[in-house]
Amino acid sequence: ENPQAIAKRAEGIVSAMEDGSDFNGRQLPKPDDSVYNSLFQVKAHAGMRSALENPKLKRNRHMFLTELSSMAHDPSSFDVEVGLQLISHMRTSSEKENDPSLEPDMEIFNAPLRWSGGPLWSRHYSRAIAWDRYSDIFQNGFKEEGDGDSLLHQQAEKLERWVELLQSHSFGQGQLEPTIETYESLIQAWVRTGSFEGVKRAEFHADKLVNGEYPGVRPRLQTFYPILAAWAYAGSTEAPLKIDTWLEHMREVIPEHDCRQRFLVVSTMSEVSLQERILDRLGDTPVNTSPEVIENLSTAASKCSDILEASVKRFKESSDFVLPREIFLLTLQAWYNVALADSSTEGKTNRLQYYFKQMNEIEKTFESFLTWLYQNDTEVSRPQFLHLLRHSPSIYGTQLAAMVDLDKRRGDSNLMNYLDFLEEKIQRCSEFQSFLGDAGCGLDETTIDYGDTQAFPSEILLRNSSCETWIDFIEQGVGVLKRKTENSSLHEADLIRLSIRIGRLLETIMLKDPTPDSKDSKALVEDLTQLLVDACRRTTGVTEAGRPGDPISLNVLQVWENTVSKIKDSNERTKEEVNNHGTKEGAYPHTNQRGSVKTQKRPKRKKNRGNSTSSSPRRPASRGLPSRSSRRPPPHRSQHVAN
Repeated sequence: ENPQAIAKRAEGIVSAMEDGSDFNGRQLPKPDDSVYNSLFQVKAHAGMRSALENPKLKRNRHMFLTELSSMAHDPSSFDVEVGLQLISHMRTSSEKENDPSLEPDMEIFNAPLRWSGGPLWSRHYSRAIAWDRYSDIFQNGFKEEGDGDSLLHQQAEKLERWVELLQSHSFGQGQLEPTIETYESLIQAWVRTGSFEGVKRAEFHADKLVNGEYPGVRPRLQTFYPILAAWAYAGSTEAPLKIDTWLEHMREVIPEHDCRQRFLVVSTMSEVSLQERILDRLGDTPVNTSPEVIENLSTAASKCSDILEASVKRFKESSDFVLPREIFLLTLQAWYNVALADSSTEGKTNRLQYYFKQMNEIEKTFESFLTWLYQNDTEVSRPQFLHLLRHSPSIYGTQLAAMVDLDKRRGDSNLMNYLDFLEEKIQRCSEFQSFLGDAGCGLDETTIDYGDTQAFPSEILLRNSSCETWIDFIEQGVGVLKRKTENSSLHEADLIRLSIRIGRLLETIMLKDPTPDSKDSKALVEDLTQLLVDACRRTTGVTEAGRPGDPISLNVLQVWENTVSKIKDSNERTKEEVNNHGTKEGAYPHTNQRGSVKTQKRPKRKKNRGNSTSSSPRRPASRGLPSRSSRRPPPHRSQHVAN
C-alpha cells in the first residue's frame, strides 16, 4: 500500500475509536494523545497536514513537528510562508500556555526539510526518508539546461531561501544556527534536480562546509554522498577528476576516515559511467568505431584496472577496509565495454584477444587474492575472504556472459572454449569448498560492514551480472552449452567428465547448506541429461527408453538421479524444520540495518592426529588454488569489521 492508502485506513480506525463503533467485529477504546500522534505521523508520511485541524486537541510539540514534516515527505508542498506561519503559531502557543517545549528550536526548523541519511527513526517524529535513486536521476547524464525538472529546481530555491533566513536570524531566533542536517538537506535538494547547475550549486555549499565558512558545522561522510553519486552516475568527462578532488577534500576535513578506500568503488563507477555515455552515443551495434573513441574507452578501463591493483596491494599492506566484489565486477565490465565498441571494427582480432586477456587478468587477480586471504587468516582477512568467496559466482558469471555476447557479435563460437571455461570454474569451486573443509558452505559468525558502498549501488552499470550462487552459474553455463550444441556437438566423454564434476559439486553445496528456497535442480539435471543423451545418440546410441546405451554414460545418469534424490530429501527435511521451528539456524545470512551480512559460525575443522593420513582432506589440483596445512589454528572469534 502507498502512504496515502495507509493514512486513509488509519483515519478509519481512529474514527471508529471516536464513535465507539465496531471495527472488524471489535470494540476499540477511546483514542488518547498517543493515538492521535501516531495518526498525525502516518498522515505526515503521506504528505498530509491535519495535526492542527482538530480544535478539541491540545497543541503539543509532536503535533507541530509532524505538521511541519509533512512538507519533507512531499517536497512539492514545501512553502516558506506556510512554515513561517506554523512556527509563529507555535511560538504564540508557547507564550500563551507557558509551555517551554513549544518554543521553536533547530529541530523545529529542520522538520520541513527533506533529509536522508539517518537510521529509521533518526527523526523521532517521522520515519526516515530513503536516499534518492541517483542512478535513475543521472541515468542519461546531466539534464540539459532547460530540460531539468523546473519544480525540483523551484523546491531547491525555496529551501535555499529557508536556510538564508535561518543564517540571517530573520526568524527572530538569534541564538539558533543551521546544523549539518540543514545543509545536507540543501545539498540533497540541489543534486535532486539532476542538472549540472544543480550539482554545481550543491558543490558551492559543500565547499563552504569544507572551508569552515558555516561556523560550528562540521561535515561528515554522508554530507558528500549526493555529490559523489552525481559524478559517479552522470558519465561526465569531468567526473573522475571531480571525484578525486572531493575525496581529497573529505580526507582533509574528516581525517579519521580513509576516504579514498571507503569510496574506491565510486572512482571505478565514474570511469564505467563515462564509458556507458560513450556507448549510448554509438548505439546498440557499433560499426567501425573511431580509434579515438576506442582509446578513450581503453583509458577508462585501464584506470579501473589500476584502481583494482592498487586496492588489492593496499589491503595486503594494511587490511583496514573491505574490498567489495563490485570493484572486480566493474573492472570486468569496463574491459567488456571496450571490446563491445571494438567488436565490429575491421582488423579487430588481435585487439579482442587483448581485451579478453585483460578480463582473464582480473579473474587471476581475484583468485590469487582469495588464496592470499586464505593463507593469511586473521580476524580481518577472514570476513573479506568469505565475502569474496560467497560472490565468486558473480565474477565468473559476468566473464562467461561477456564471452557469449562478444562471440555472438563477431560470429565466432568455439564450443570447447565454453566447456573448458565451465569445467575449470566448477573445479575452482570445488577447491574453494575444500578450503572450508567440514564446514562446507557454513560461514563464520561475523558482521561484514560494507560501509559506504551501500549508498552507491552499481547494478545499473553491470550488463552481465546475473549469478548470485554457484547453482546460478552452473545453470548459466549449462544453458550456454545447450544453445551452442544446436549447431555443433560435444563429445560424450567431455559431457561425462563435466557431469561428474557438477554432480559432486551440487551434492557438496546443497547437502551441506540446504535451504527451503534453494533452486530446484531438476531442470538443470534434465538439461545435462539431454545433452548426454544427444551425445550418445551420435556415438554409442540409446535404448528404446531414451537411456544411453553406453554403460559409463548410463552410470553417470544413475549417479545424477541419486544426487537429485539426496538433495530433494535434504530440502524436504529443511522445509519441515522451518515449518516446525521457524528459520533454520545457519540456513540464511542475516542482514543488519545498514545492509551488513551477518553469517553463521563455522565449526572447527577436524585435525589429523599423529601420522595418520586416512582423514586428510583432498588437496586442490596443483594448477589451482593451494591448500593450507592440515594443522590449522582454531577458527577465530567473530568480530565486526569496519571500513
